Amino acid sequence: MIQFLRMNPINLDYPRLLDELNELAENLDRNKFSLSWADVNWGIAELWLEHRHYDWSQRHRLALKHYHCALHLYEHTKIILINGLHFQNSIGIVYRSLALTEPDFSLKQAITAYQSALTIFTQLRYPAEWAMVQNNLGIACFTHIEERSTDETNLAFISFNAALHIHTRTDYPDDWARIHHNLGTLYQSQQKPVNQVDFCKKAIEHYTRALTIHPEAKHT
Repeated sequence: MIQFLRMNPINLDYPRLLDELNELAENLDRNKFSLSWADVNWGIAELWLEHRHYDWSQRHRLALKHYHCALHLYEHTKIILINGLHFQNSIGIVYRSLALTEPDFSLKQAITAYQSALTIFTQLRYPAEWAMVQNNLGIACFTHIEERSTDETNLAFISFNAALHIHTRTDYPDDWARIHHNLGTLYQSQQKPVNQVDFCKKAIEHYTRALTIHPEAKHT
């Protein structure tokens, strides 16, 4: 179902589908059909995020509610599946988005969600997903300059460099370029460090690497 929602976001009747899935979630016995109930809530969350004609803040808050419902079931039943791991990553993304404009949300909530995902998304077992979460964690750590601490800045550097162990230029060129761009932005955003010249040089180095994959970006 999730794959279908992502493949057909434009032609969906969001109000009707949301009504139908909410009714299904209410009627499903969550004890007998726990995984199905979790998947329905996941579908509801994904629909709210894609429902562009609804209030931005409300649809993100509703998506967060249903992601948490699904995740709670996985944690409560002690069933750890790849879907449950994706819930944590999705929760982190929604928290990060809400923290941009909503005063009652913080990047720290996103960081916590990503770190929770990384307790299960191990580099050995899920290398691609692990690298994706590491990159998202790095972004969350430097997104909000006014909240950023030294620890979060250091964690951003660590996370981006960790992601590069998997997202190599050969195997994942686009991801590799994006991470180098993120590292360039992170170095560039440092507030007058003692070694400012070195940081500027490192920022240029990472931007230059990113441009080797997407040279058109220098014109945007």
